[in-house]
Amino acid sequence: MARLLLCDDDPMYSLALSALLGDWGHSVKTTETAQEALDHLASHTVDLAILDVVMPGGGGVSLLHQIKDLYPNLPTIVCTGRDFLFETPLMEIGMEKADEKIKKTIDPADLLAVINRLLKQAKKVG
Repeated sequence: MARLLLCDDDPMYSLALSALLGDWGHSVKTTETAQEALDHLASHTVDLAILDVVMPGGGGVSLLHQIKDLYPNLPTIVCTGRDFLFETPLMEIGMEKADEKIKKTIDPADLLAVINRLLKQAKKVG
């Protein structure tokens, strides 16, 4: 079981994804803002973070950079429901630090494979 942080401002998506991740045996902390995510990371151990790209008050790209500055070995996944963002030059550069980039419509089996791969890689490093 891994401790996951999910930061997404869409409560329905967070509820559904955290339930799925929980069914896979993971413990999930959900936050709706970048500041809530950073506050949680400051006082809790997390094995992997999943960050929404577009959020009010500071999106996932800014949060990604803050997390990688503070916790460079924390595996991070950025996700978005706005698929076109992955092809914009600014977002490509902004998301370079992410360990993985996914669409919110990703097949659950593919998401599980991504999470397992990143957790396995992190164990080798850490």
